[in-house]
Amino acid sequence: MGLLRGLGIFIVILILLFVGFSVYRTDSGFFTKKLTISQGNSTYPQLESTENNSSLQNALWSYGDTGSGWTGADGTYSLALPNGTTLWIFDDTYLGYGFNPNNDTRDQNSPYVHNSIVLENNGRFITTIIGNDNGMNNALIYQNNSSYWFWPGPAMINGNTVQILMGNFSAGYAFHGTYLAVLNLSDLAVEKVLRVSTSMVQWDQWIYRDGSWTYIFGIYNNTADAYVARVSGTNLSQSWQFYSSSGWTSVESDATPFFNYAANGYSVTKIQNYFVLVTTDATSYPLSVFDGKILAYFSDSITGPYTSSELIYNTTPEIDAYSDNSSVYTVWTYGPHVQYTGSNWFVLSYNMNGISTLHDYTIPNATVYRPRFINVYFS
Repeated sequence: MGLLRGLGIFIVILILLFVGFSVYRTDSGFFTKKLTISQGNSTYPQLESTENNSSLQNALWSYGDTGSGWTGADGTYSLALPNGTTLWIFDDTYLGYGFNPNNDTRDQNSPYVHNSIVLENNGRFITTIIGNDNGMNNALIYQNNSSYWFWPGPAMINGNTVQILMGNFSAGYAFHGTYLAVLNLSDLAVEKVLRVSTSMVQWDQWIYRDGSWTYIFGIYNNTADAYVARVSGTNLSQSWQFYSSSGWTSVESDATPFFNYAANGYSVTKIQNYFVLVTTDATSYPLSVFDGKILAYFSDSITGPYTSSELIYNTTPEIDAYSDNSSVYTVWTYGPHVQYTGSNWFVLSYNMNGISTLHDYTIPNATVYRPRFINVYFS
């Protein structure tokens, strides 16, 4: 979602709270809505346990503590390469200058870029890849017009390339469509950037390969309405088909949501042959983003209906540890992404962000603006 966008959403939410609105959906704005969800359908997998994935989290955080590159970010998408290296793709990324590993702080001059890649090899994070714009640090993928930027999402391999879906944004968090970055697989050089959609659906949420199809998940900008498209094979630059209530269509404007309670940054996977949609709580969107709950919804079909939900993790204690009663600091979680999967388990990352009435809380406390990792087990 990005550091800046998190700030914008927070401001809008504060306005809603202040005026006491119960705002329902319009085509262009925020809304709140309450859903009564069915809990724990016994036909679907049941949560067995969760635990911190300390090895993965400590490896990334220890790398960040060196101050040699990445020191914190959100987004957090991963892609395993054939050579054994894993790409970790991040949105807004703080870099090493001004970082103090002795007390996990960074000063007001710490630079950041809008996207980066960190390479991991056999559990060891080794280097940060960013762009260079006339000798200055820049995002790995950027536009010459510096007032626009890309927040990358999921990626996949297609032949000798890595393809990354991205949202394009500008000041005021204005969304300008979905793009596809094509990187050379051998050296990760950016070969080209293509615009794949001009609609207000952010097609940068998730990718899931099932059979001969690759499914591309999106969310309508500033709503909780989730959409899905698909392509045959692995080339995301070819023509897409879009899910609609009347079937698959080649016309994007005919697409309809397959789910109405997703938060920005959701992901989809499979457990015990059931599809699982993982999202932070959006049943009272956008106010519910502060409750710290990560939910799993289950379905027999990738397009739903996702009718049963299960609370799989509650980050409220962690939020409370960073926040304070005076509301000087407010911290929230978002973007639960499935990184690795087995038949009965997955590794889940989630991001944290924060805001302060005094300053941006993510700057002085580096541990806020870093992903967390947990193992989630089902029976």
